[in-house]
Amino acid sequence: MTDTVKFNVGGKHFEVSRALISANSETMLAKMISETWEQEPEKPLFIDRDGDMFAHVLNYLRYGSIELPISTTRAMFQRELDYYAISAANGTVTDVKKKTLAEITSEMAQQELQHKIFALALECYNRYQAAQNATTLICASNAINFYLDKDKNRELYECFGKTRDLANIKGTLDEYLQDYFGLCVEIRPSNTFSVSMKK
Repeated sequence: MTDTVKFNVGGKHFEVSRALISANSETMLAKMISETWEQEPEKPLFIDRDGDMFAHVLNYLRYGSIELPISTTRAMFQRELDYYAISAANGTVTDVKKKTLAEITSEMAQQELQHKIFALALECYNRYQAAQNATTLICASNAINFYLDKDKNRELYECFGKTRDLANIKGTLDEYLQDYFGLCVEIRPSNTFSVSMKK
């Protein structure tokens, strides 16, 4: 008698320990591998069910619990458990929380904002580097001042064109400048940026 059992479930092949199936003796799977059902130990036992769902069923047997992926509903999984005569009473089945359209839209907007803040940090760095390269009068400890030009920096200007908008994102901007460029920034009236080396 082999230590593993092979299944062909809807065209997908699985090799499972006999101990796992035997430990769940009341299930249809256990009956299939009993001496009376199994005539050819090396031949996969065919089950005309969904192979992806069978993988979830096996994990449920292994761990006694499962977190279903977003593509699988609890009702779909319960139907498979019923087919294999597996009780859900002693296990735990949880659904991955499906996000609403509003939540997804909010997350996308937040990610886009983070991208724009990083672009602003990169602009601060480029302005600082350009000033350092353009003159020997500015030493590394000095600050350089610039403002967002509506024509030259249209995208950033439209996003951060108001002082109150800049105040809301200053913490994240500081974090990006310090972590990636070793700089810090002050935002002055009229949306002027004062960029200097981090002390």
